[in-house]
Amino acid sequence: MLNYVLYLTMPEYLAQWYAHECRRNNHAAGDTFSAPVYRYPEPVSPIRGSVESDILETFLTKQPGPKPEDFKDGSNLVVAIPSFRHRDPQIYNYLRPSARELLYDCIRRRFKIAVWQDIHRLDTAFSRKDLAIQAWMEQHGIEDTETNFFAVLKVYDRAAAAYRKSESRKKSKKSL
Repeated sequence: MLNYVLYLTMPEYLAQWYAHECRRNNHAAGDTFSAPVYRYPEPVSPIRGSVESDILETFLTKQPGPKPEDFKDGSNLVVAIPSFRHRDPQIYNYLRPSARELLYDCIRRRFKIAVWQDIHRLDTAFSRKDLAIQAWMEQHGIEDTETNFFAVLKVYDRAAAAYRKSESRKKSKKSL
C-alpha cells in the first residue's frame, strides 16, 4: 500500500514534541521506549482518536487540481495520513491551508497545556525553572538547543503570566 503524507511547517521544538508524542503512543504497550529526537523526513502517524486525527478525518479532501500540492518547501514535519472508514488516503489526501492552520493551532495548544501542567508543579516547588525545562525537553524528545530552550521557556512564561493575571482578577473580584 502506498503511504500518503502531509508536509507541515512549524517551529522545530513543536515538530519534535509532536513526533515524540505520536511515537511514544505507538510504543505504549511495550516495556521500554527510547526514541531519538525526530529528524525530518521520517513520517509519524497521528494518535488514533486524538483531536489531530479528527481534524484530518473531517478536513481531508481530494486534490484541487491534476498536479498535487505537497507543501514540501520549508516543512519540518511529515505526518502519515491514516486510513479512515470513509476517507481512503488514495483519494482524500489534501488538507487545505485553513485546515493546516487549524491542525497547527491544535498541536500548539496541546503543547502549551503539556508544558504548563508539567512544569508549573515543579516551578512552584523548586526555584530552578531552567533545570525543570531542560529535563522536560529531554523527556519529551526535544533537542536541547538554545533556540528550543528559550522557545519552551517563553511558552511557559506566557502561560504563567496569564495564570497570575487570572488569579489576580479572581482575588480583586472577591475583595469587592
